[in-house]
Amino acid sequence: MRDVLKSHSPDYIAELYKGQRKTLKEIALLLDSSVPSIKRVLEDLGVSRRSNSEAQRGHKVSEETRAKMSSSRSLAWGGGNYRLNWMGGKYRSPEVSLKQHQIVLGTTLGDGHLSLKGVNAQMITSCKMPDKQYIDWKFKEVESTGLFRPPFSHIGKSFRVDNYESWRLESRRHPYFTGIHSLLYYQGRKKLTKPLLEQLEPLGLAVWYMDDGNLSHQRTPRISLAGFPEEEVALTRDILGEKFGLNFRLSKSIGGILHRERWTLRMNSKESHEFFHLIGEYISEIPCMSRKIP
Repeated sequence: MRDVLKSHSPDYIAELYKGQRKTLKEIALLLDSSVPSIKRVLEDLGVSRRSNSEAQRGHKVSEETRAKMSSSRSLAWGGGNYRLNWMGGKYRSPEVSLKQHQIVLGTTLGDGHLSLKGVNAQMITSCKMPDKQYIDWKFKEVESTGLFRPPFSHIGKSFRVDNYESWRLESRRHPYFTGIHSLLYYQGRKKLTKPLLEQLEPLGLAVWYMDDGNLSHQRTPRISLAGFPEEEVALTRDILGEKFGLNFRLSKSIGGILHRERWTLRMNSKESHEFFHLIGEYISEIPCMSRKIP
C-alpha cells in the first residue's frame, strides 16, 4: 500500500490508532514515518479519523513515545551556530552563538519563562526597575540574533503587588525557543532535566545565579529553586558538581503564600571561592549585579 507498510502490517497500524488510541504524530515517531504517510495509510484502510474531543478523551502518552518525542526535539551544535532538529525537519536559528545560547539558557532556568502558543514559543523575562543595566546587558548580548525586541517598561501583577513596574524583554516566536521549551517544560511546568542542565557553561550558570541567586548573611552564594521538587534540585546539585566541581548542598524551608517546601542550593564560605572564581568575571560586567558577589 505505502512504503511504511513494507515492515509493518496494516492491522498493526490500525491497532495503534484505534486500539491503543495513539495520535498520528506518535505513530509516525514509533514507525519512523511521517504524519501524512500514516494518514494516507489509514485512509487506504478505511479507518475513520477521531474527532478532536475523542482524541483527547482518556489519551496518555507512553514512555517510549515520550522519549522519542523528546529526542526528536533535541538541540545540537553545528557550524558555530545553534541548530534545531524538530520532528525530522531542520530549522536554523538566526546566528545564535554559544555565548548567546548560554544567556538564553540561564534566563529560562531563572526568571524567564517560555510561552508556547500555536506552533512556536517565545521567551519573556523581566527585572525590577533598578536593575535596568542587567536587562540592557542581556539585550545587547542577544540583539544580533534578531529574535528580541528592545526592553520596555511594563506594569503588571506580581505575587503581592497589583501595579508592579518592571523592565521586560521579549523575543518573537521561533522554533529555537520551541526546542528549549520541549526540554524544560512538562505538563505546563518547568522541569529540571539532565539534557538541559548538561548544556550549562559558566556563563549560563552566572545568568541563572544573577536571576535566582543572592548572597547569604555569611556572604556565601545561594540559588533559589523554589517550586522544583527535591529530586530535581538534587539532580541539579549533582550535575553542577560533575561539570564544574562545585559542592552545593540542599537546604529546605517552608514559606511563600501557600507555605510549601522551598529548596535552595547553598555552599559554605570555603567552597564559595571556587564558585565565584568560575562566574565572577561575568557578574562584574554589570554594576547593578555587584551586590551578588562578595
